[in-house]
Amino acid sequence: MITPKVTIVSVTYNNISGLRRTANSVLTQTFGEFEWLVIDGASSDGTVEFCRLLGPACLCISEPDNGIYDAMRKGLEKASGAYVVFLNAGDELAGPNALGEAVEHLDGANVVFFSTLIRGFGGDRLRRPRPLSAATYSVPAIQQSTFYNVEILRGLQWPVDYKICGDYFLAAQLLRQGCTHRSIPKVVSIFALGGVSTGSFLRLASEAWAVQDQVLGLGLPVRITSACRRVLTGLAVLVTFSVLGRR
Repeated sequence: MITPKVTIVSVTYNNISGLRRTANSVLTQTFGEFEWLVIDGASSDGTVEFCRLLGPACLCISEPDNGIYDAMRKGLEKASGAYVVFLNAGDELAGPNALGEAVEHLDGANVVFFSTLIRGFGGDRLRRPRPLSAATYSVPAIQQSTFYNVEILRGLQWPVDYKICGDYFLAAQLLRQGCTHRSIPKVVSIFALGGVSTGSFLRLASEAWAVQDQVLGLGLPVRITSACRRVLTGLAVLVTFSVLGRR
């Protein structure tokens, strides 16, 4: 099997501390057949200068954008790898061998899902990948551990109208089109809670409702059940963050 080249896309905006963590995990990989694209929304915190110091190891594109999914689209357009993974500023690969071990499972499937360590609340929680059929109610895997075939992803409608659930919108299209997939219980990335989706559970539920209705055509009872679960989960996360923030 020919080893596929991977494109890592990191979206950032005024988060140089997070980008430094991401860079440390990306540039220490033992697997070398990858490219790293940093898509910066015209930051003013020294991001561009930091990327220049990295030299050819990092290609940085810095210009205004219309949000995270617009920036991800720019990265996808520039990607030259056979597969792409979105590892945004603050996200990390789970050890120096993570990328190489993931590549061993990229055998031509349209999308490959891996496990993620979700970091928060004073500890880590393992999020295992699910089959693509799970897209009826959730993303099969965290975005940072999802490797998309570049040509397949370019053929999907892009989530320009979404602020949080763009990854779910993409997964729903993959399911609807009957794309091939693999789910591998190998931890590839570390995702820290506290981003835009952590406290925006009402918008999360609203956008997921739209995906289930417009893309998947699911019935009202399924959508109501899913929305209630998302709201309750979001409230639990919000309360936990509030309690920990007062300690």
